[in-house]
Amino acid sequence: MQWHELMDQSEVPKRSDILEFLGPAGPVWVELTRYILQEYQVKPQLSYSHSSYLPGWFLQYQQNGQTLCNIYPRQDYFVTLIVVHREDEDAVKGAVENEQVSSIIRDLYCNSILSSAGRWLMIEVESREVLTDITRLLTIKTKPNKNPDA
Repeated sequence: MQWHELMDQSEVPKRSDILEFLGPAGPVWVELTRYILQEYQVKPQLSYSHSSYLPGWFLQYQQNGQTLCNIYPRQDYFVTLIVVHREDEDAVKGAVENEQVSSIIRDLYCNSILSSAGRWLMIEVESREVLTDITRLLTIKTKPNKNPDA
């Protein structure tokens, strides 16, 4: 069953619903969402997408009015959408060319199209393998907040 069929727009999912649906990818979801909260001090907004590509409930993280990333639950995995804006393009391209990201991200980057809205990277996350890449891309896009307790 698809996520948007299980949890339609009239039924807001609880965290436990999301984690159950994610199955083995649940702990990775928790790790990524915890990282974003700790490093950027932003809480997600639970939103509903009517997109035919990624329909259903998802988490949207915004900082200073700009989207940091979106995270879409899928059965046994999730998709993290990071939009690389034109001002970040050179830095991300450098990370790709210098092999500072995995081959998964390099392939995604090389096969994506740079549009007026930027470059959309739809990263499928089944395991921890790409978490380092996601955190690196987020850091290029938006520097983490300074932790006053550090």
